[in-house]
Amino acid sequence: MIIRKQTLEKFIYCSTNARRTTLGEPHISISELKEKIEKGDESICKKILNFSDTLSGSSQYWSRRYKEVRSLEEYLINEGKCLSSIFCTGSCVEFHFKPLRRLLELYVKLTGDKHIDLDNHNNLYACLQENSHIVASFFDKRTTSYFENGMGPVFGVSAYWYRQAFAKSRGMIHWHGRSWREDKEPHKLLHDCVVQGLSETECAQVPSYLG
Repeated sequence: MIIRKQTLEKFIYCSTNARRTTLGEPHISISELKEKIEKGDESICKKILNFSDTLSGSSQYWSRRYKEVRSLEEYLINEGKCLSSIFCTGSCVEFHFKPLRRLLELYVKLTGDKHIDLDNHNNLYACLQENSHIVASFFDKRTTSYFENGMGPVFGVSAYWYRQAFAKSRGMIHWHGRSWREDKEPHKLLHDCVVQGLSETECAQVPSYLG
């Protein structure tokens, strides 16, 4: 629904000259465009999508996000740091977050002026589905806190990037992320082991970079 709304609010313009020089095609009229679409010709639509990198979830949008994280990687390498140190993923267990349950109770009371028993599984399920925006916002803040208050102090993470996605089999929302450590671990540890010619068994006995 959000993507559809964003699409309707945007105006995409291609000048005739630009289309001739970049796409190598002649100008077509509105009637010809309609005829192509009615016949199932998706070639024009696919070209228009090339200008939709601001539409969340589109392939062009994620292509732009890929370039951003690639730029972050290259920047950190140029700063004398290393490749990302940790890949991690997190799932939203919305049925088990007690703070989220309390938040939903307060939200329903403030917006609907009624009390709802969320200890009842059916009530909880219905409330979660009706207020998925609250769940997603709560989980996003929880994720930010996880990186800043957990991954930072505990694992020495100084930079991170993550992507959120939705899949029924993984909870209402989940994410995949990459993190960078200031001390260049575990790359430095692995490099030292290789330089020393240690076997896999010997590498396993080397003190962990996590201390």
